[in-house]
Amino acid sequence: MEETITDLINKLDDPDETVKLSAIEELGYSGMENAVIPLVYTLRDNTRFIAEAAADALIRIGTEEVADAISPLLATEETALRNDAAEILAQLKENAVSALMVSLRNENHDVRQFAVDTLSQIHSPKATAALVETVNDPNENVAASTIEILGEQGDETVVPKIVEQINRSEWVKGACLRALGKIGGESALDAILEQSKTPDPLVLLSVVQALGQIALPKGIPTLLSILADQPQLLGEEVINALEAIFFQQTKEQRSQYLKDIPPEPIYAAAKSGKLDTRLNTIKLLGDFQHNPPLDFLLQLYSDEASEIRRAAMHAVVNLKPANLEPVLAMLDSQETSMEAKAAALDTLGRMRHPDCIQYISAFLDMEDITLQRVALNALYAPLDQEIQQKLKKMLSSPISEIRTHALMAIKRLKDINLVDEVIQMLRDEDEEVRSAADEAYVAIAWENKDTSVFPFMDSFDQEERRLAFQCFSEHAGPEIVPQLIQGLKDPDSKIRVVAIKALVNAGSDEATELIGDMLRDEDENVAAVAIWAYGELKAVDSIQFLQQFLSETENQRLIYQILITLGNIGGSDSIPVILPYLQQEDTYLKFAAIEGLQKIGGEEAFQALDEAYSSEEDFEVMEALEDAIERIQSQE
Repeated sequence: MEETITDLINKLDDPDETVKLSAIEELGYSGMENAVIPLVYTLRDNTRFIAEAAADALIRIGTEEVADAISPLLATEETALRNDAAEILAQLKENAVSALMVSLRNENHDVRQFAVDTLSQIHSPKATAALVETVNDPNENVAASTIEILGEQGDETVVPKIVEQINRSEWVKGACLRALGKIGGESALDAILEQSKTPDPLVLLSVVQALGQIALPKGIPTLLSILADQPQLLGEEVINALEAIFFQQTKEQRSQYLKDIPPEPIYAAAKSGKLDTRLNTIKLLGDFQHNPPLDFLLQLYSDEASEIRRAAMHAVVNLKPANLEPVLAMLDSQETSMEAKAAALDTLGRMRHPDCIQYISAFLDMEDITLQRVALNALYAPLDQEIQQKLKKMLSSPISEIRTHALMAIKRLKDINLVDEVIQMLRDEDEEVRSAADEAYVAIAWENKDTSVFPFMDSFDQEERRLAFQCFSEHAGPEIVPQLIQGLKDPDSKIRVVAIKALVNAGSDEATELIGDMLRDEDENVAAVAIWAYGELKAVDSIQFLQQFLSETENQRLIYQILITLGNIGGSDSIPVILPYLQQEDTYLKFAAIEGLQKIGGEEAFQALDEAYSSEEDFEVMEALEDAIERIQSQE
């Protein structure tokens, strides 16, 4: 065995890289101690993949001897070699800790830093213990880096060791505060609060950030004190820290904490600064239940930023003010901007106060479409007759945008008293209006299933029936299957088509046989849709049924549809049925046969298409055959 290892070691100098690579791999799997030093030497090989193979081999051996041999390379000036050494040591995990502890005593602070960084990747009690002993490293960068790493690991037992270093220097102090914030706990919080007494703004910044990270209510008074003393310099950071703390509290708890807070510093932070900070500040103001800042929040309704206006509106709604006169006054004032009036209307809609609906209603008569739309969005049920009449009037507006917005409001409100008007709008000349009417009709229908909507599916008026069926074609459910089945017998062929599609959407098993009968419908469109539907329903005997019908019909369109459907749902047993149509003179049916075979796929379909391609003369058919063949090949 010794001779074999020696031979392998000698091969590490072979000029043939294949021989060298093979020797490296075998040495790695051998696990022999005397292979370590030669492999460490091979890490210096100029060929990168040889060096990487040597690293993998050393990791595979994975002993403390490997770590002892590798750790001195942390001192090398060769970046790639040093990085390889650090990676190997990290992969050795626990077996590398003792060697790295030796490197922590190296006189070169860079080597000590590399050792710290490597230990941080091992995640073991022994590695953590080694890091804890390094927090007092004479080099501030090494000490601060070690403290930051311990903070990331979040072990509360290291807090005393970190606190011991907190007054060492401003640089290390910042690292200690950040680490304590990440670790959390009462002892870490107490240490952070102790540092808040400093006048140094940089230290105070670290204190504020740490209090935000630790997110304990005990830090609130200190944060408020800093906010009062340094509103311009640290206001944004304090607000963000407070938001982090309040995020974890209930609404009642937040209100209690804010009870004695002077609002002026909060107001200042809400008026200017970064958008995120302003938004967080406004959110806080929504919890000032003991001293509701309603007037201040209403001022923000005129802010240039829509996000601020929206946040202020949500804060007002959250306050639930008993007196809404200031909000109503904004709506009455000639000086209030359109944006502010829109926010005030939105507030009333969200508050749902019974005395407010008439104020909202008044804006339905406005000529300004923007305010009209906001008023429509602010409406809430139940609607009185006056508002219903206003909505009906809006549905008659010559402006399609107004008709659309009114229908969107009716959809949200689901008012059955407006269903007749909605149905009329299904005939509107504007496509967007018809789409909005369709959605409104469906919303009302499902809210009032058995009252005034479904009966339209049985209307004597052909147009009303058609519109009702069309409306439900995309929204069919089991509740209306009986009406849909009845629709299969409707004298209007368009209704029969819609009824078939809706039954497929409803997934009605009981309709399968009835749809099968529709294949013989006198209307070609109905029969073609029935073939498609029969395939979609995937009845047990659907393939045989379609094959039988194929042998009976001479209608080219229906034959085309059957060939496509057999391709969608059939297997290899459908191929003999489709094959004769590849020989048809009619290219229309040839294309259908090609598509059907391509959808079935597999070797048999491939062979059939390939044979057809070899004898085909029509260029367009040849292209279709070629495309189908390529698609089958790609599927395989």
